[in-house]
Amino acid sequence: MPSPFQWRQYILKLGSSLRVTFQPSAQTSETGQTAASPSHPKSQKPLKQARRNNQSTEADIFDLPLQLTGSMGDVYWQGQMIRKAGTPWSVPLDMRVCHQVQWDLMDNNWQLELLTLDRSQSAMTSFETSNRDVTVADVFPDGQFLQCTLPWEDQGLGAWIGKNRVRQVETFGKLLSTWPGDYGRSIGQIIKNSPLTKATAEVIENLAFPSYCQTFFKYFSWAPTIPHPFLFM
Repeated sequence: MPSPFQWRQYILKLGSSLRVTFQPSAQTSETGQTAASPSHPKSQKPLKQARRNNQSTEADIFDLPLQLTGSMGDVYWQGQMIRKAGTPWSVPLDMRVCHQVQWDLMDNNWQLELLTLDRSQSAMTSFETSNRDVTVADVFPDGQFLQCTLPWEDQGLGAWIGKNRVRQVETFGKLLSTWPGDYGRSIGQIIKNSPLTKATAEVIENLAFPSYCQTFFKYFSWAPTIPHPFLFM
């Protein structure tokens, strides 16, 4: 799974190819003056080697057949054109669209990170993996990964209202209860011995999310993406 740094470098490179980002050629100070790069003769060779290795890694991870023509056509979002070809990038997008794109990216990240971490818990056959994917997908409102449409109601683990999270909290708790460790057993006992109410869901939620975040960091060494409420505007 790509690290945040690899995503950042890849997106910067992609943006530069499409001429939608600016990459300064030298370090610039807060006053706008260009600062000379410090000279470290001894460290240049390892640094260049590290950069070459990183580029090779990016090429292996992000093997996307994109045709970078250097110009952008019309841009569409949710079936509607939000920017015509040739519109200067200095013209800002509608803030509502910006919120939607950011939420969608974070939600997709959260889903795939959960799937990746679940796959890391135990070795599975291809048949077991297929069945397990269905179990993981049940954590999400529509039981599917990577939705193409935005939510039309307050739902899911990131819902604003607690009662709208209850079903997904139970499903999330059941998934984590199958993972090794004391917290998985504790969540399983709560689900088994307590009726599903808003109060029970809050207990599961308060135990499940910290445990999930700690486990994710233990495996991947960076903080996970977590569900966020959708901003209805």
